[in-house]
Amino acid sequence: MKAFTSRFRLGTPSARSQVNNELDINFNALQAFSPINNEASSIIEFRVHDDPSPPRYPVGSFHHDLASGKYQKQWNSWHDFEAWLAAEQESHVLEFRLVNTYTGSFLYTRQLRYVCSRAGTGGQKEYIKLHPDWNRKRGPKRTDCKCTLIIKQYPDTSTVLGNYSDVHNHDLGNANLPFTQIPKATREYIAGLLRMKVAPEHILKMLHRGVYDHDELFTQDLDANYVASRMEFIELRDIRRIEKEIEAEAIRLHPDDGQSTILWVQRLRNKGHLLAFKSKTDPVPPGSNLTHNLFLLAIQTDWQRQIFAKYGHKLVCIDATHNVTMYENLNLTTLVVRDKWGHGVPVSWMLASNGTEETITYFLKVNRLQSPTTIPRRIMSDFDRAQIHSCVNVYEAIILLCWWHVLHAWQQHFSIPAYPELWVLLKNWIRIIDQVEFDATWTKIRSMAPQGFIQYLERYWMPEHVVRMWSAVFRTGRSIFEDCDTNMLIEAWHSVLKGTFLHGKRNRRLDHLISTLINDVLPYYALKQRRQDLGFEGPDLELKKRQDILRRSQLYTKSDIIQVEGSDSKYLVQSQSNPSQVYEVDIDTYTVSSTSLAPLPMACGQAPTCLAFLLPPPLAQPSNVPDGFSGPKPHALIVIAEKLERLAARLRRPCKNDETNPTLAVLEDTLDTMLLATDTSCVLPAAQHFAPAVKDNARSAMMPGIKTKRTRAGDKAYGAGASSGSKAKKVSTRSKATATHPVPSIPSTIPPTTLPQLQPPSYPFAYYSPAPANYPPAPYVYPAGPQAGPSNVYYNPHTYYLDPSRV
Repeated sequence: MKAFTSRFRLGTPSARSQVNNELDINFNALQAFSPINNEASSIIEFRVHDDPSPPRYPVGSFHHDLASGKYQKQWNSWHDFEAWLAAEQESHVLEFRLVNTYTGSFLYTRQLRYVCSRAGTGGQKEYIKLHPDWNRKRGPKRTDCKCTLIIKQYPDTSTVLGNYSDVHNHDLGNANLPFTQIPKATREYIAGLLRMKVAPEHILKMLHRGVYDHDELFTQDLDANYVASRMEFIELRDIRRIEKEIEAEAIRLHPDDGQSTILWVQRLRNKGHLLAFKSKTDPVPPGSNLTHNLFLLAIQTDWQRQIFAKYGHKLVCIDATHNVTMYENLNLTTLVVRDKWGHGVPVSWMLASNGTEETITYFLKVNRLQSPTTIPRRIMSDFDRAQIHSCVNVYEAIILLCWWHVLHAWQQHFSIPAYPELWVLLKNWIRIIDQVEFDATWTKIRSMAPQGFIQYLERYWMPEHVVRMWSAVFRTGRSIFEDCDTNMLIEAWHSVLKGTFLHGKRNRRLDHLISTLINDVLPYYALKQRRQDLGFEGPDLELKKRQDILRRSQLYTKSDIIQVEGSDSKYLVQSQSNPSQVYEVDIDTYTVSSTSLAPLPMACGQAPTCLAFLLPPPLAQPSNVPDGFSGPKPHALIVIAEKLERLAARLRRPCKNDETNPTLAVLEDTLDTMLLATDTSCVLPAAQHFAPAVKDNARSAMMPGIKTKRTRAGDKAYGAGASSGSKAKKVSTRSKATATHPVPSIPSTIPPTTLPQLQPPSYPFAYYSPAPANYPPAPYVYPAGPQAGPSNVYYNPHTYYLDPSRV
């Protein structure tokens, strides 16, 4: 027992009495032995000993909790506790959830409270089952289990104390496995493999405890004491969900899609990929005439700008697609160029909340500002007047209408089953390149088509400036790289975007679409271009055409070529397909002309034919046969095969002396040796040739449901059948006999019906001019609905016009 000495001064009697009462000391007796008897100032010295009773620790401290016996669990460190918790959950197939965390003062660091996952957290759920009487695969998870685990950590020690009440009101073991989640460690393991680009299918096989690698499969289930693991029942969709979360880390820059889009715009601006951006609350750019509540985002990367400069001079396609985001009327407009292989490449994108002429014009202007030297000569579009006016105002290009959209619009205004001959005539009419034949066919169409359909064509499709857009008469003089009559390049791009990159599902967030365009679409097309440039995809269109011309030029003889008198470079070549047709070929200018064709560079095969006969032959290519090769030449092998065929034919007609001929045995041995030496079947049987593999499951997932109604007969290529004649008048759906005589003239007593003539305005170029501003409005407008979007109704500051292709 320790002791210490204390010395202090007592002055007043009141202080003496207080100390005398507390310490039980008689100061009067002490003063009798003191040499100084001064009541005002007395110095007292005495010894104080420790209390022999046990010490008292503060409530909540480590020693207090340890001595109380309340915490029966004890671990040396937090790491040991985590290991015990994981083993407890795995051995009993249960799951703990952290529900409360308390931070202590100087007595303890923190106190954590865990409960069984089947106890239920978060209070009463607001969800009410619509059909509570239905039988479900698994019952409710929540059972209000009373199992709890309280853990405490302290500042002056690493020891962890715990209070564990392991009383459950449900079964443990394998019966509780369907109600547990994937462990956190397993999710982190899967995420690590996914970040290393391991395929989800391969990860699934790794997690299922080698069931794919052993013949016994799950023979351990025969053991009644075997405890399964939650990892064995992970499905592919669980791995896909983790994969999406990893992708979201780099895509969702902010929980709010609007703020995340702003951050993406900042990234695009820093990299030089941003053409224009306007949110709904941003002011309108000066001189743009855009609406105040418009959202617009235009994107063009450096690589796209290079491709546009490389291929954009000849042909550009423009179109918009919908259902790429969850936002109303937010469409994706794309500019697509045609490369040397005939494939489409997207070179610019615009996400806008409307498709008016002002919006598209602003998009094309910022494109031209970035690429001022690239001016498209021809632009392909459907009959979208906003797009047509914008393309003419910005680029003054020749507008080509997609033949598929033209025919699709026509077949909606008469019944194909009622007029099958008319439908065949229309499909041929659009492809006629001779003006006389074109006019004669139009006269024939007027004699056999219903009156309502004729009025429809005369009003919307027969004005001269519109005919120039769709008739093949005005599509001559194009090079092989401009030879495109439909907008299928951009339709194919829409199919690739929605089917390949968006997996056939409607996207919801805008930042995900931006990331898909920048990080997935562009690398796909860049790699495709590099494969084409390095020869992995075969020759381009020009080389294919040249090879075809050289192959067909071998059919000509010198008698088919006559030199023009007075010219050393011009020759007359007779056509192989039309004997009455003669072409004039100039081998200096490399042009071909005829009575029905304008001069076309590289238009047909007559120029190479003349060059093949008049120019000296090229140097012979070196032989690929190595020196010293003594085997049979290719022609010798053919001779041997022919001899064997003749011998086989003779042996099929046996003679009497053939069976005793000794040379047959020698021939049989020789044939066996040759067949064995040339056998390429190896162990496997002969391979069969199948069509290219198609992901049937992925494709069927994107397809609509099974149709139960019988499909009507019609031309499926243009959406006929059920939709044929859907917008036609009643008189256009009834068949009538084809007129074999001229149409009778209108009696003079009846005033003729005159349709308004649409005169094109004067433009700085004579090839094409769009519809005038005083275009007569349609008698009705579309009702509100999905079909009344910007692609159906054309915006004009004064009048709304209907799309003639959708009337």
